Amino acid sequence: MTGTRARPGFTLLEVAVVLAITVIGGLLVLPRWNRPLATDAAGADALFDGDAPGTLLARTLLLARGHAIATRQVVTVRFDVANRTMRADTSGAAGSGVWHEGPLPLAAGESLEPGDLLTSVTFHPSGAAFGESLRVRHGEGWVAVHIDALSGDVSRHAY
Repeated sequence: MTGTRARPGFTLLEVAVVLAITVIGGLLVLPRWNRPLATDAAGADALFDGDAPGTLLARTLLLARGHAIATRQVVTVRFDVANRTMRADTSGAAGSGVWHEGPLPLAAGESLEPGDLLTSVTFHPSGAAFGESLRVRHGEGWVAVHIDALSGDVSRHAY
């Protein structure tokens, strides 16, 4: 009986199975990477429309989230409604103190209506956030600027 030796390596079937599993895993992960960080009822681009109510506030929150991720520091944005000011600072062992300070990021005719007079939103280096939704009054209506706790995504909904 002549013996045939098995050659070292993988069969075509084994390679095809591993490739299929890799492609399926990639398809599950890619939508998360391609998802916009900011959304709006009219789509992600509408959040950056300069004339839409709540745009400046949403942009400020997105910048703070981006700063937290880029610097790997906790960034807390505090809104003082009574004085119409805001302050964003970093904290933790590597925190550098005040990152931004100035007037509330609101357009003409807008006012911030949080649950209390001093409210804050904290972004973590992972992008996650801790804070409440903020209401921006404009004219006869208002816009809710919501921060998703797990992902830190900012969304705006007009009411």
